[in-house]
Parts: sequence; structure tokens; C-alpha cells
Amino acid sequence: MYSEFAKKAFARQFMYRANAIFRLLRSFLRLFVTVSIWSALYRGKTAVDGVSFREMLTYVLMAEIVGTIIQLSLSSYIAGRAADGSISIDMIRPASPFLTAFADRLGQAGSRLLLFSIPMFTAGVLIWGFVLPAHVW
Repeated sequence: MYSEFAKKAFARQFMYRANAIFRLLRSFLRLFVTVSIWSALYRGKTAVDGVSFREMLTYVLMAEIVGTIIQLSLSSYIAGRAADGSISIDMIRPASPFLTAFADRLGQAGSRLLLFSIPMFTAGVLIWGFVLPAHVW
């Protein structure tokens, strides 16, 4: 049952294609601006405190990807449903409101992974390169 909530949340992200396209463009723009700032800071230097420019770009790329996925707030979802009154429907359903909200956020995270993170990662690797860190930590 909760997988259906996740599927519906996933599909809802693609309902308005123009909105999805503009959000994708906004993600690329934010990544481009961040990389441009780091490029300016590293201009003329090979490394800063032992971190090379390409390693920093890898960090920036990974931070943008993870940020895109984890910016889904469960509390804001519940607060929004409480504000518009639709939480009352959640309370009379035979499903847990918390698990329903979690499934919704999980479906939304999946769509963001597919729609934003994978294209950003691909573009980042093709445009700026990707360097694995020397150490896991």
C-alpha cells in the first residue's frame, strides 16, 4: 500500500513538465554558479590546504546531488497538509499518516534522483571531470 503512495508522489513530480524542466535548469544554473565561484577562488593555484581544484569540484558536485535529494522535509509535508486541512483525511485512513508521508517523500526523492541528480552528475563529469577522493574520510 505504501509503495503506491511512493509511486504517486514519483509521478506527481512529472505532472507539470515545464515546472520540472525549469527546476532542472535551476539546478544546473546553481551548479554552474558554484563551480564558477570555486574556479575564481582557485585561479592560479593548484591546491588549497592539500585539496586540488578537481577534488573540490567533485565535492561540489556530490554536495549538490545529495542536497537535491535530502532537501525533502517530512515536517514541512505534514505542516502543509495540516494547514490546508487534508491531514484530516490522513487521520481517518487505515494507514499510518507518518508512513504515508514517508512513502510520499521517498517517491519524491526517487524522482529527484532521476530528474535532477543523474543529469547533474552526468553533466558535471562530462564538463568538469570527476576525481575520486584519495581517502574515504
